[in-house]
Amino acid sequence: MAKIKVLGNALTLTSGLKTSEIEKAEKFCPDATKLVDEEKTPYFVVQTGPASVGKFGVSFNHTNPEEYAYITMIAEEAPTKEKVKEDFGEVLFNLNEVEQNIKSALEALKEKIDTLEEVIEVID
Repeated sequence: MAKIKVLGNALTLTSGLKTSEIEKAEKFCPDATKLVDEEKTPYFVVQTGPASVGKFGVSFNHTNPEEYAYITMIAEEAPTKEKVKEDFGEVLFNLNEVEQNIKSALEALKEKIDTLEEVIEVID
């Protein structure tokens, strides 16, 4: 689950996924990285790349020592918990939904890849 930590006027949004998991989803199951409306138009996307956080998605640009993706933002003044909920609540709800979608898609991908072991034979 994604979390926001506040230290002074710095806010760090840390994904519940490792950077490598997001990158793998971007490559092999890109549909899992976005939320779409009834017309299949994306309205929220999670990705790696240039830093960005907003109502249309999150682009993570850093990896912490535990390998989780994160982005740091600087506010004009130290935000309160209420201000963070107001400004980032919808982002967190959508991000956590996409993260769950990515986890499910990566589990399904792993199962598909595991079945390949049975049909590949390497002869020395």
